[in-house]
Amino acid sequence: MKKTVLFLLTISALLFAREPQEIIDNICSTCHGLNMEKKGFGVSEPPNTLSSSYILSALTKYRAGTKSDYGQGSTMTDQTSTLTDKEIKALSIYVKALGKNKEK
Repeated sequence: MKKTVLFLLTISALLFAREPQEIIDNICSTCHGLNMEKKGFGVSEPPNTLSSSYILSALTKYRAGTKSDYGQGSTMTDQTSTLTDKEIKALSIYVKALGKNKEK
């Protein structure tokens, strides 16, 4: 029974994983802009200027509640709490690419 439930949860996560731009539009853009070009609350670094590895690490730590840069830990933990590992990985790559596209 446990294996069946675990299998169904895994399949559900794969089927219903959100695309990075959808996550940005619905969660991130209020503070960071549609291209992740804004400083959150005017104090953080624009996410699209950060490395993919830093974004991955930061989002993972925020989701776990173990990071609180710029005093925004609880806000970021709330915002990242529904993200899966797969979504965080996809965001880390996509957000960095937004910064590269802006430079062109």
